[in-house]
Amino acid sequence: MKYHIITYGCTLNKTDSNKMRAILNSKNCKETNEKNANVIILNSCTVKHQTENRILKKIQDLYKEKKPAVLTGCLYLREPLIREKYPNIPILSTSSISKIYTACTNALKGKKYTNIKKYDKSELPTIYSGIIASVPLAEGCLGNCTYCETHLARGKLKSYTIRKIKLEVEKAVKHGAKEIQLTAQDTGAYGIDINTNLIELLNEILKIKGDYYIRLGMINPNHVYTFLDELIEIYKNKKMYKFLHIPLQSGSNKILKSMNRYYTLQEYKKIWKKFKKKIPNMTIATDVIIGFPTETEKDFQETLNLIKEFKFEVLNISRFTPRPGTPAKNMKQLDNHIIKKRTKKTSELFSNISLEKNKQQKNKICEILITEKQKTWTGRDINYKQIAVKTKNLNIGKILKIKITDYTQSCLIGESV
Repeated sequence: MKYHIITYGCTLNKTDSNKMRAILNSKNCKETNEKNANVIILNSCTVKHQTENRILKKIQDLYKEKKPAVLTGCLYLREPLIREKYPNIPILSTSSISKIYTACTNALKGKKYTNIKKYDKSELPTIYSGIIASVPLAEGCLGNCTYCETHLARGKLKSYTIRKIKLEVEKAVKHGAKEIQLTAQDTGAYGIDINTNLIELLNEILKIKGDYYIRLGMINPNHVYTFLDELIEIYKNKKMYKFLHIPLQSGSNKILKSMNRYYTLQEYKKIWKKFKKKIPNMTIATDVIIGFPTETEKDFQETLNLIKEFKFEVLNISRFTPRPGTPAKNMKQLDNHIIKKRTKKTSELFSNISLEKNKQQKNKICEILITEKQKTWTGRDINYKQIAVKTKNLNIGKILKIKITDYTQSCLIGESV
């Protein structure tokens, strides 16, 4: 069997893809490009309507080409809809990827196969290759956001043990990983279900010997607030990337309440200010959803005001789209023209902020870890800023001292010194 995996969505999905690779390779299957593969695995995402449409279009294209395919990931929630058009496509849930070989063999035979049972994924093998390794902390979350469908797909929080996670990190470091991405739907919820917490986990992981950096994945504000001082102390460790992804979603307390988020704007501000006071140059990334059903012009302006005040280093902007099965889908929706207009305004504001912040980085000298080669070599500094390097002859994993010589709105450019 020759297979090809197309992964959509979050880092957690990428870790699932690596587990499926390990399972298939253990069965003497070979990973190849899409053209040469005889079965395509689509590891899907339902966070955004546009992404879902892309995946459904891909299924349609593969069907027309008579190319066997397997659907995994969160889109299994659409099984009835998908079965109407593609009755025989094998479908796995996020919890049943251990059955990927069975699903693929059925796809090759043109046979229907469905498995959406909940299996323990913590003992599944995985593949670590390259200098970046993603290590999952848990499956599911404790949130109940009114706009989110992911918690319907992945279920309630099921944390892996500290021992298991530590072993995975050790294995990744042994295989040459220099950047360890700790990932979950909400890393801050880690351990609540097994009588531990993120602080205990990080303290254990940072005891691991080796030359590596830890990048902590998305963490919701309500959890950060409960162990704020302890988390800041951990971030001072030289092995921690000074990068915090803490989603805002809205600058209005009214909207946060409608979204069923478990924090207030005042709590969020306290977190941001305290981190910036203790670690001034760190990168804080956030997310905003524009056009939530109850968002008024005043609510939207409050979001803009907070972006202006905090000048986030990274801002992920999403236009609200109603997801099936969520309470927000049943709310009165805003006119799409209003959402587009507000989204454009937010994007323009952030573009100006990014340009100004990148300008401030010019002539800075820093060390970066070279992580990839595309058109140019690129690397990350300790604050997880991505920097393109003009130097031609480099190696992935090399630590390089550089000077930032130029910038654009979306990119820093440097050369070795």
